[in-house]
Amino acid sequence: MSEKISVITSKKKFKDPNIIHGFFTRKGGESKGMYSSLNCSLRSKDNFLHVNNNRKNAMEFLSLQTNMLLTPNQVHGKRVLVLKKKWRSHSDPKADAIVTKKSGLVLGVLTADCAPVILCDEKAKVIGIAHAGWKGVFLGVLESAVNKMENIGAKRSNIKAIIGPCISKKFYEVGNDLFQKFVKKNPKNKSFFTVSKKHSRYMFDLVGCICEILKKLNIGNVENLSLDTFSNPKKFFSYRRSIRKKENDFGRNLSVITLKNSKHRG
Repeated sequence: MSEKISVITSKKKFKDPNIIHGFFTRKGGESKGMYSSLNCSLRSKDNFLHVNNNRKNAMEFLSLQTNMLLTPNQVHGKRVLVLKKKWRSHSDPKADAIVTKKSGLVLGVLTADCAPVILCDEKAKVIGIAHAGWKGVFLGVLESAVNKMENIGAKRSNIKAIIGPCISKKFYEVGNDLFQKFVKKNPKNKSFFTVSKKHSRYMFDLVGCICEILKKLNIGNVENLSLDTFSNPKKFFSYRRSIRKKENDFGRNLSVITLKNSKHRG
């Protein structure tokens, strides 16, 4: 391991020291080649042992238990898991967001251009994390996550949202079909697209779209870390960059949030 593990956090830290969060970069892992080096996806074609060790080392870096890291089988939908305890199944449940008020569980998502969105009502001690690509955003994964958080005691005006590393508008070229889909849903969505240099292609502002959704949801505080995955090959994995390089797979960046066990909490 030549490089150290590197994790990015909100510029405005949570007051409660038991709320731990972070967006890991690709640095400091054991994986090789296109997966180098901190690939944390068990669904990639990477060496299983390397991935397991990467996840273990990432958790140890934050002084968290590896066996409490929960990353769902992401399917680009809007299903949200509300967890009271760790899932026991051998295969991870299909979902694109997780919320909980139970301490000790480490909620995680894996991304490589889609946006990881961390959510936290510090007052109510309710946390969440969402995998927000264009499909999830279109289907309402963020709305679903916020609703589920409210169901277990959060108040949306107290929720802080942090948008982690994802593809920027400058590099996110999409087809006319996706443009039409969004505009048909809401004509105002047109503002998130600009015409590309290529015929019938558009540049899509995923982060801008996410920010607007969170604003409409009356989320109390939205922080965009403004980190682009595509143009930062040393820092982040990127699905689109891998495709451009004609690679047959890609690594994924891990993002997490947890309510750490404390003496005052069960």
